[in-house]
Amino acid sequence: MVPDRDPFILVLNAGSSTLKHAGYHGMHCMSQGTSECGEADYPSAIGRVLRDASWNAIAFRVVHGGNE
Repeated sequence: MVPDRDPFILVLNAGSSTLKHAGYHGMHCMSQGTSECGEADYPSAIGRVLRDASWNAIAFRVVHGGNE
């Protein structure tokens, strides 16, 4: 039997009031969702997502709005 080599990857996208997340197994999106949260609630929202599965890698999207 050949072991499953496709990683489980979690992708996070933190907005000003939401945390969006998607879970991938290889190239296939297995789950996605949005958590409404204030700035102080981000750690607990991320904790809930992390507990959902065993992830091999985590990607975090960061966008800087700049001064304008």
